[in-house]
Amino acid sequence: MSRPAPTPKRIGVLIIDDDPFVRQALAQFVNTAPDLAVLGCAPDGSDAIQLVGRLKPQVVLMDVHMPEVDGMDATRAIRVAHPDVRVLVLTAFGDHETVDTALRAGASGFLHKTAKPQEVVNAIRLVARGHGVLPAEELNRRWTAASKQEEPIDFTQREREVLTALGRGLANRDIAAELSISESTVKMHLSSLMAKLGASSRIQVLVQAHHRGLA
Repeated sequence: MSRPAPTPKRIGVLIIDDDPFVRQALAQFVNTAPDLAVLGCAPDGSDAIQLVGRLKPQVVLMDVHMPEVDGMDATRAIRVAHPDVRVLVLTAFGDHETVDTALRAGASGFLHKTAKPQEVVNAIRLVARGHGVLPAEELNRRWTAASKQEEPIDFTQREREVLTALGRGLANRDIAAELSISESTVKMHLSSLMAKLGASSRIQVLVQAHHRGLA
């Protein structure tokens, strides 16, 4: 007697936004994706911090401006307490300072609320796999700023291999398997790349690397 094929595990998503209509709209189209599942919704960053520990989402869709605890403070708290949880900031405020603050807080990605539903769904999938997500105009701004830095950087061969794999969107465990090294060694090389590029996150490494034609 044959057994039914196992159902692939869906990516758990938590939606945090102080506008109930936005929460409802986001939940509706996220739940239409067969590989995503909304685990819960809440109107404030204080709720997000509590719900992440209880619901164990892979990705948090986070608004910025909320009445009690804003999205930046909530992102910092979540990333400290739950480093495996990815935060995707989704806001109507897309100025460069807000983007920079979100990334420094530990967000894996940033999207404007004018993004199409499919763009949001795809971004959730990407950050869940360890990728970084930024709007094209923000990447262009960062590449332009990086172009002013003309000092060459001396990478080791292994750092270049890790950087190339990172640019292909591989997670640490996949990079380790491909290069036949341990995950701890991959993390060591990533730390070295961040230091050499003046980056504080994987996405910032990629921004700098894309500009230099390295990934």
